[in-house]
Amino acid sequence: MRKFDYHFASKHKYAKFVTHLFNIRQKADECLQSFVDHFNDETLDVQGLTNEIKINLMINALSIGPFADALIRDHLFDMEKLMVMAQKYIYVEEMDELKREERRIKSN
Repeated sequence: MRKFDYHFASKHKYAKFVTHLFNIRQKADECLQSFVDHFNDETLDVQGLTNEIKINLMINALSIGPFADALIRDHLFDMEKLMVMAQKYIYVEEMDELKREERRIKSN
């Protein structure tokens, strides 16, 4: 019985504090989709997180770029609207990557 308890106790997820989210940063080579997915996954484990805090943490964690600029300029207070805006920037980022790949193939 002890081995059983030990095995499953080590798999237990503990709630994280808001301060944990201060360590999350978008990496220089990380695409926006990957960052948003990672950020959202990390926020799921934080109890008592308000949308305003979540939005401010996301703004702080983003690399400098068009999406971060738009969030600072339009400062949204609704996470759903922020995610809609993020999807638009993710789409643009993906299309830009496809165009770069297409140009790279044509130049070879």
